Amino acid sequence: YPTLHSLESEGLVEVETEYIGKRVRKYYRLSDTGKTRASEKINELAEFMNTMRFLLNLGSESGKPA
Repeated sequence: YPTLHSLESEGLVEVETEYIGKRVRKYYRLSDTGKTRASEKINELAEFMNTMRFLLNLGSESGKPA
């Protein structure tokens, strides 16, 4: 899971390792930094979506896409 390892190395997720017999289970959760970054990315996506809505509604008087 390269993406999870990358997020872990960036300090965005925390890992809890549990040993069950011969198996290893890892549980991942967002760190405080990860929660902050996720919130920033969600806001960034919302701004992008609002911009796209604006651009798609530009050519129409009724507010609906042409």
